[in-house]
Amino acid sequence: MTTRRRVLAMLGALVALPVASFAQAPARVRRIAWFGIGPPDAPSPYLDALRAELRELGWDEGRNLTIARYGSTRAPDDFEQIAREIVAAKPEVVVTQEFTTYAMHRIQATLPVVFGFSGDPVDGKLVQSYAHPGTNYTGMSYLAIELVGKR
Repeated sequence: MTTRRRVLAMLGALVALPVASFAQAPARVRRIAWFGIGPPDAPSPYLDALRAELRELGWDEGRNLTIARYGSTRAPDDFEQIAREIVAAKPEVVVTQEFTTYAMHRIQATLPVVFGFSGDPVDGKLVQSYAHPGTNYTGMSYLAIELVGKR
């Protein structure tokens, strides 16, 4: 009797397997471009922190996320060319740091850009205000005294 139940259970599982495999759509892989200063393969504590936070939120590289790294040792001479390469790759969002943000801005990239740099993004004409950026750019300034409380 036990053998018969096992056989029936296996047959039932085999019949349900094709249905179960169609029920789950493959996870969509999100694409982020990291545009940093220095060689793309150089260690970055900022990128490591981003990866750690994304992992905590359920985004794992190789499963449902890819992060393409861009950078240059000839900063800022070839930043605009790299910015064009990033736009051509069509990531869903670009994360920039420091002067790479201005390269994306100069080529008028319409992709969402999340920046982090020293300076005032309002004075730098990247956003209209901290509360309402009004553009496809958002992020934070590392050294703006007004933002100490917000951080």
